[in-house]
Amino acid sequence: MTVWRQLKSQRKKLQMKQADVCHGLCSVSYYSKIENGRVIPEENLAAALGERLQLTEGTSTKYSNSNLAEWLLLHTTLLSEEEPSTTPSASQADGREETALLFVLKLRELLKKPYAADAAWKLYNQAECEHPSDSRVRFLLHKARGVLYYAEGWPEHASRSLLQAYCAAAETQPAVDEMIDLHLYAALTMLESENEESAYFHAAACVRLAAETGDVKSCTKAMEAGAEALLYAGLKEEAERDLLLLQQNITGESGERTSLMRGKYYRQRGQSAEAASMLQKSYRSRDGMDRLEVIYELVHVFMEMGMYEDARTWTAHAQTTIAEFESNHPLSSRDTGWKHLFTFLSSCCSQSIDETKEIVLQILPYFETRVQWRHCRYFYNWLAEHALSKQDVKGGLYWRTKAGNRLLPSS
Repeated sequence: MTVWRQLKSQRKKLQMKQADVCHGLCSVSYYSKIENGRVIPEENLAAALGERLQLTEGTSTKYSNSNLAEWLLLHTTLLSEEEPSTTPSASQADGREETALLFVLKLRELLKKPYAADAAWKLYNQAECEHPSDSRVRFLLHKARGVLYYAEGWPEHASRSLLQAYCAAAETQPAVDEMIDLHLYAALTMLESENEESAYFHAAACVRLAAETGDVKSCTKAMEAGAEALLYAGLKEEAERDLLLLQQNITGESGERTSLMRGKYYRQRGQSAEAASMLQKSYRSRDGMDRLEVIYELVHVFMEMGMYEDARTWTAHAQTTIAEFESNHPLSSRDTGWKHLFTFLSSCCSQSIDETKEIVLQILPYFETRVQWRHCRYFYNWLAEHALSKQDVKGGLYWRTKAGNRLLPSS
């Protein structure tokens, strides 16, 4: 039985009206949407409703606590139960379209939830099984698939899905906020795929739309992505110009977060002290797992400066952050990638070269499978340097050749 039907069944069992259940918690109309599966309640509301309906008693133990992780597990479970869908239209084709749209709307809500990828993929597959032909539904499905691939650390697959969404957008003319999201995710995935030209195009489009609607958060992220694309393309002066523009126009918390991009810029220019200062400033504006990218850059800066003790301290901090998070939540594919990267950096800080090589060979298939080319090339070059330091010219040539050849995503 799905969660919303469980709510309804339990309410009737207790002989309660909808107004009795939601009194002081939410409106009757909103609770009705929850019972009908049209919206997914926030963590606190879900816990309060579960307590009022006595769902913590007499139910299976995995539903006994009301924290976010277990509610997400509950949604994952309900999506795995193959219940026949009812189509509200007399026409079977129209019914499939409406059912697919309902799945997509639920999927949009679920994408906002952290670490709900399994449940989101279930909803996506259920929507696809309806074979919708409506251009609006197709656009939302392509976009959702791209966002899911990006969140799971599959940049090449995400790029292709978002490109399909971009093509579908020409037919359906989506809302501006949908296009802002699309351009932003496209810019981020193109960056990870080392397609700087396309990344800058989508970042610029996102900035324009976000500026028109006053979406400062998306505008800031897009400007950062655009500057990063210029930096990786070797256009350092243009990147500096965009970063200066960003610094002048973005203030407060958003301004603090842009320090990450400026830190990367200084590191590229070999200004390690300035890079470390900017990165630590960005670190203070973030929390939890959101700090990992900043710490990753910081560790590299300290190693480049020969400050291995500081590098070890920051690496240990990152590993502790991941371990604490993993004790309460399942790691996403992208989080697992961070775990591998910091395992590698920890070994680098210990300066045990042979041990580090073994770690690289163990974690490299993870990044190759997901076609995370930037990390793959980094490890290929590291292995080449290691081979050459051992006078292994053949091995060095092999890894240098791997670093020069672009990986192709599996079909």
